[in-house]
Amino acid sequence: MAQDSHITLERNIGANRILLNGKDVSARIRERDVTEGASRVSVHPKVREWMVERQREMGLGGGVVMEGRDIGTKVFPDADLKIFLDADPVIREQRRMDQQHVKGASAQAMGIRTSRARTGATGRALHLRSWPLTTPWCSTRPI
Repeated sequence: MAQDSHITLERNIGANRILLNGKDVSARIRERDVTEGASRVSVHPKVREWMVERQREMGLGGGVVMEGRDIGTKVFPDADLKIFLDADPVIREQRRMDQQHVKGASAQAMGIRTSRARTGATGRALHLRSWPLTTPWCSTRPI
């Protein structure tokens, strides 16, 4: 399925867009079900390898800012600037809630917290073998 997909980074002043087979998915890729699905499928080495190649293609022209666990180590190991940011799970949960505009919804908050904890633990366990999380050797790590 992934091999038949075409992902494009459309650069615009103010905000870039991500197109999947010509359709704007910029907002959709940040929704909860998509991020959870991405965590589930990204444990497969072939999927990760395919995505690394697509991300490299998107960054070919330079001038991009990308975020993600493998951007500074696997995707762009020779990037001019790497910043390694990490946050407490509670802070990540709050940020996600703010992004999804679900403030005050305790049931949803618990779902996000449980999902993030499960995804984090599962992801860490599964990625330890083939794609361990590492800090890029020349990255800047704000205090």
